[in-house]
Amino acid sequence: MCRLFAQVAPAPASARDLLVDSEFSLLRQADLDKSNPQTDGWGLAWFDSTGPKVAKSGGSAAAERLRFAEAADGARSGVVIGHIRAASKGIGIDDERAHPFQDEGWVFAHNGTLFIRDEVAEALGPRRARLKTDSDSEIYFQQFLKHLASTGEPAAAFEACVRENWRLWDGGARAKHPELNAPYSSLNAIASNGRGSTPCATRPRRGSRRTASATPTSRGRS
Repeated sequence: MCRLFAQVAPAPASARDLLVDSEFSLLRQADLDKSNPQTDGWGLAWFDSTGPKVAKSGGSAAAERLRFAEAADGARSGVVIGHIRAASKGIGIDDERAHPFQDEGWVFAHNGTLFIRDEVAEALGPRRARLKTDSDSEIYFQQFLKHLASTGEPAAAFEACVRENWRLWDGGARAKHPELNAPYSSLNAIASNGRGSTPCATRPRRGSRRTASATPTSRGRS
């Protein structure tokens, strides 16, 4: 699985300790479990007066420790997002497919697999043209932005993504994927526009369907 990180502070702050130096920093977690290392990419996102900044790579964070640390040194911001990638099956490994993704002033990182990525991409409408890759996570990001435009609230947008995925599943995707029990493994994600962050935690459970648990965190809160 991927690893997600978010730091939200009332004023621009360094996240280097939690990203690099501490005993259980994001970087150290990248290969902490030798039986399941995350080697398929990494990325950091932060914000300055001009908007989001993203540094990312399709390489292994553990193998690119110096580059990761240099990016962490530059990530001084009220919001810092980090991601260590374990790629979904069938999705390429390169810089473009590394997280976080960015568009329209938002950054987005995801842990999990959206199995019905083709069906969700088809439902994006005009937003489909904004996709740069075939990544299920980027498709999920554009789905989030689609619903954000109609709801105006990131937590509501995440909830709308979950509902739409199940609607697509019941509307025909299930028949196309008889080997699967659900449209996704998890939709755990973090989205931010620099004014705070909204994490989403959701995964299907046997015998039930979970809605998203998404709670915005403002930079004005500790």
